[in-house]
Order: sequence, then C-alpha cells, then structure tokens
Amino acid sequence: MAIHPLQGIGAPVLLIHGQSDPVVPLKASLGLQQRLEAQGCDVALRSFAAGHTIPSEALAPIRQFLERCFMPTSGEISALKAKA
Repeated sequence: MAIHPLQGIGAPVLLIHGQSDPVVPLKASLGLQQRLEAQGCDVALRSFAAGHTIPSEALAPIRQFLERCFMPTSGEISALKAKA
C-alpha cells in the first residue's frame, strides 16, 4: 500500500495563490484545499488578483498565519516562566 504524500499532515497549512497564475491554475490550490480539509487539516486558502507571484497584499495574511502558529499565548509564556 503506497502512502500518499498528503497523508498525516498535522501542521496548519496556508495556501497563497494568484487568481490569474499562468503557471499553476487556481483550481490546483482549490483541489489541494479540499483534499487537506477532507483529512481534517487546518488549512486556509488566500487568493489574490495576481499571477505567479506573492503580492504585497498577501503579507498580512502570511504574518497572521505565522503568528497564530508560532507565537506563544500569554498562558504559554507564563507556563514557561514558571518552569524556569
């Protein structure tokens, strides 16, 4: 039995895609989003009026995603301080 490369993804996923991407069509990201959601993944897709690039409008959603995934909450910081 072959293991599909999308199986077992447990980390949150952010997909950024240009709506007029001439290299990879938007429907590729839409399909990937559906497959990941079907597996129970935490996935978000943000599309922008752009081609095969990451426009400046994508930076705020990328930052928010990274903060949500990697910035500790105040409770986590308190717990770390208590252990120190």
